[in-house]
Amino acid sequence: MQISDEVLHYYLKNYWGADNFRPLQKEIVRSVIEGNDTLALLPTGGGKSLCYQLPVLATQALGIVVSPLISLMNDQAENLKKKNILSYPLHSFISKYQLQVALENAYRGACRFLFVSPEKLQSEVFLQQIRELPVWLIAVDEAHCISQWGHDFRPSYRQIANLRNLFPDARMLALTATATEKVIRDITQTLNFKADARIFKQSFKRKNIFIQIENTAAIENRMLQALKNTDGSCIVYFRNRKKTELYAQFLHHHGIRASYYHAGISKEVRDKIQAEWMQGKTKVMCATTAFGMGIDKPDVRLVLHPDIPESPEAWYQEIGRAGRDGKPSMALLLFDNKHIRELHRKLELTFPPPDFLKIVLNQLYNYFQIAVGSGQYFHASFEHEKFASAYRLDVVKTFYALQLLEKTGHIRLHEVFRHTSVVQFLLSSAELYEFQVKFPLHEPLVKSLLRNYPGILNSPTPINEFHLASAIKKKPYDVKKQLELLHHNGILLYEPKSDNPSLEFLHNRVRMEEFRIETELYHLLKKNAEEKINAMVQILTQNECRNRQALCYFNEEIQDDCGMCDVCEARHHTVQAKSMILDILKEAPLSLEQITARFPFLMQKHIIPQVKKLYEEGSVKYKGGNFYIS
Repeated sequence: MQISDEVLHYYLKNYWGADNFRPLQKEIVRSVIEGNDTLALLPTGGGKSLCYQLPVLATQALGIVVSPLISLMNDQAENLKKKNILSYPLHSFISKYQLQVALENAYRGACRFLFVSPEKLQSEVFLQQIRELPVWLIAVDEAHCISQWGHDFRPSYRQIANLRNLFPDARMLALTATATEKVIRDITQTLNFKADARIFKQSFKRKNIFIQIENTAAIENRMLQALKNTDGSCIVYFRNRKKTELYAQFLHHHGIRASYYHAGISKEVRDKIQAEWMQGKTKVMCATTAFGMGIDKPDVRLVLHPDIPESPEAWYQEIGRAGRDGKPSMALLLFDNKHIRELHRKLELTFPPPDFLKIVLNQLYNYFQIAVGSGQYFHASFEHEKFASAYRLDVVKTFYALQLLEKTGHIRLHEVFRHTSVVQFLLSSAELYEFQVKFPLHEPLVKSLLRNYPGILNSPTPINEFHLASAIKKKPYDVKKQLELLHHNGILLYEPKSDNPSLEFLHNRVRMEEFRIETELYHLLKKNAEEKINAMVQILTQNECRNRQALCYFNEEIQDDCGMCDVCEARHHTVQAKSMILDILKEAPLSLEQITARFPFLMQKHIIPQVKKLYEEGSVKYKGGNFYIS
């Protein structure tokens, strides 16, 4: 297939407002259009989504995009719709009617993208429903999730090859920001890449980001100093939700405009918080890793880690959210030795014994009253603290057991359950007519539901209480109460909007004695986690160029030290400092404080150790509180 450069630049300008491609984007787009299986490794901010969107638009084809997060799928579909590109997210929480509409539009060529959760691909029914679609491209976002050696393994990702069997003529595009050689091999083999597949790998080096890692006991003071001295937006990443809230309050108390963001906050509040930060009204976002996917703010000047990331992949991906405009920015990681010890202790905590996993899964089925032989794809609102309390299980141990049950492919944990309320009538059309005659007070609401929401008689359908209230001239509160009453009386199913997390079972329940935890996978995941922790600790503690160490981890070699990290800066200042100290002491004997005061602020931290070295070498003498040259 031939698509001219003029056509590609037309779409680039009209849909993305850009005059030029970012590095490797054009080559990847060309590879996809030419029909090659393609793996694209682009750093955070490298423009991965354009690499699958532009080829589909330029050819007016249909693409299936496998994506790991429901919130990200929804955001991507909404952003495309704003560009008048019809797209649909297909996951466990859409109704049968929504699925039907999406597939009909895809069949007749009106839809360009179907965003599919990997769990959906485990359903034989779903695969049968899509098998006749004219799929031209299969794009796999966050492709590192395929690999057991990746930092975010998802067993359901290994089912993506089912799409290759369904659509043998479709080209395959896998995209990720970070991957080692082992993960790259796993991706290409698992997706059944063809022999002539092409791999595009942009350097992971952050050329405009200065990396600084400090071993300090005064983490809070150093954090305040760094944030106050940074002009522009900042992100502070924590590894748990409570810390985001506590430190946002701490920063606010010290005069820094800060807010917090994590998956436990309602969507409306998260959207408001994010909008204020994007607009510059809030300077600092204290966030968990839930913040960042799909965020494209170009002027983040500082990404700060007061907690040690669990892997080099996570760390390098998160610091990549700084300086997307190409201007100088900084990544600062603060730790002390006790944090390293805690990291190793946490490894044991995050891998409860396999027997405990069996207990938790069995109690989960009991909690939702699911019988043996049923339960696959059942999903419901779920709070793990309440569950643990109900069965007198340790809350923290249960939390990590749930994560492992997800990684071993038994359950799926979703950040939020429903962004919209859902209604389905439980009566037939004839029964509903009789009900309206008998209870005329409910007639306006029933008619409005039937008129505005096709399919509501056949399947759970998302509704909007505010729109209903406006249509029948009632207050939203009254509409909700009326829906609750109809639900209570068995007229309809009403599930109000909820921002609680949810849980989904991926398999039917089996008898306890028949259930097996895949111990080989369990031990592989544990070994992998330990290796990543050790690699992260090595980057923290070795006195080597930070970028060189990180790039070596990703199997990328650089000839010279980066010159853009604290280790390189220290070496540069060390050479300078020794020569300057000797020149200063040639003039007159000076105390350590007097010597230090003669240097610029950024160099002062390097002076004391260099004076001590010069003394130990015998290059300078010490007497009466002063250093001198004999």
